[in-house]
Amino acid sequence: MSDQTIALLFIAAGIVLGLLVLRKLAGWVSMPCRFCQAKLTPFRRLPVEEQEKILDYFREYEHLEPNERRILVCLNCRVVHDDRSGVKEAGEQGIQLSGIFCKVCSALMFPYKKVADITCTNCGTAYTWRKGRDTDLRFFAPPREAKVSEHFVDVESALRGDFHERVQQAENVRHL
Repeated sequence: MSDQTIALLFIAAGIVLGLLVLRKLAGWVSMPCRFCQAKLTPFRRLPVEEQEKILDYFREYEHLEPNERRILVCLNCRVVHDDRSGVKEAGEQGIQLSGIFCKVCSALMFPYKKVADITCTNCGTAYTWRKGRDTDLRFFAPPREAKVSEHFVDVESALRGDFHERVQQAENVRHL
């Protein structure tokens, strides 16, 4: 290969890499709240006091340690889009979800509205909007006694339908 061909390959690879990075950043920067269309704020950009209140909710109510990189908050309508909802992953992939993933069985649930409670048609878990302690932030919460899945939703495979199969396989391996 000539030096000119190698240089062109590097330029092409750089352009492709640059476009992939821009796509990722565009999804992250401009991800709107599904309720009010305001820009969502990543967890790490919130004031420390707000971060602690969010973590307290997950630790005390849902009995888990959330993945902070997957939490987005709408400062306009005060809704926390948590790490198991699939909102961040869908937005990063350019997918506009009209539902939300069940935190217990990972099934896609409809309708996901700021004022509506829903029951998962797959596992029967009833969800309600709940405010965190000492905050006006709102969380879409399963019952306190619900066993929240340890598995995060892979949006693409969930929409293809093979996510539940992979979770079941992981559960089977874990129980061996």
